[in-house]
Amino acid sequence: MIGRFEKMLLVLATALTGGTGILYAWTRYLVRSTDPFAVINHTWQPALQHAHVLCAPLLLFALGMIARMHILGRYRDPRARRGRRMGILASLLIAPMAVSGYLIQVLASSTPRAIAGWLHLGTGLLFLLSISFHFAAALSPRTDGRADLSEAKWQGYAGARSLWRVLLVPARYVRLQEARFFSRGAWIKEASTEPTSSEPTTARDHPMEMG
Repeated sequence: MIGRFEKMLLVLATALTGGTGILYAWTRYLVRSTDPFAVINHTWQPALQHAHVLCAPLLLFALGMIARMHILGRYRDPRARRGRRMGILASLLIAPMAVSGYLIQVLASSTPRAIAGWLHLGTGLLFLLSISFHFAAALSPRTDGRADLSEAKWQGYAGARSLWRVLLVPARYVRLQEARFFSRGAWIKEASTEPTSSEPTTARDHPMEMG
């Protein structure tokens, strides 16, 4: 068993690292800039990358705190059944996820760096999915019967879905702010390009007609 502090630290580190990673991947691979000479796809891309790099050591530290007592201890315990498969899968993904993340920072060639990037993205998404189901199974009530166990699994799926909704809240906020920004820019552009009438409208503007 792990303490309350280790649980809270692991959940917080997973949410911060996973949230910043998902947002950075969205700006890196899905967003396309309208400027053909732009170096980045989104104005938040550098900040999200820095935040992800800073949050990743916190996640590794939290995983290191539970490595001996929880990961290895529960793996050797034959009585451990709740979320065992997802926990083992998440544990196996830690090493390739961490190594590929550090390789992105040190590799200079474009092809190996791109391979490390896609490997980091794939293992990171699988790690988030597996650890989300592991968290949900750990939070589900203890059951003994087969029917109760099936109900607990459904509760675990619902908990994992709720966790993913929390992780995707920043992405929805970024999309909303981006839509507001571009709609406001289009309105300003339309207002600035609106033709103004130069024809006189009053008799004061016609000095020849006043005489």
